[in-house]
Amino acid sequence: MKENSQLKNEKIQLQKEVGKLNTEISSLQANIKIFYIDKQKRSLKSDLRRLKTFKGIVKNELDNKGVDNHFECEHKKEMNRHRGYDREH
Repeated sequence: MKENSQLKNEKIQLQKEVGKLNTEISSLQANIKIFYIDKQKRSLKSDLRRLKTFKGIVKNELDNKGVDNHFECEHKKEMNRHRGYDREH
């Protein structure tokens, strides 16, 4: 009888300890998630900076070689067409 009571008390203590450990695990998982997201953000920002730098270098090279931006040319043509259309109507 005494042994049974002792085992029940030990079981209760172990269940409390398991509960505390589960809480701690949840907290650690949340921290890991935050660190992972932060690392991804920093990595993406770094990649974006490198991409912008690369884009700037390519743009400068194209500007130095006198290559026109096809999109800008087409946009200007379209805007001029609209201006002419607006004057007629």
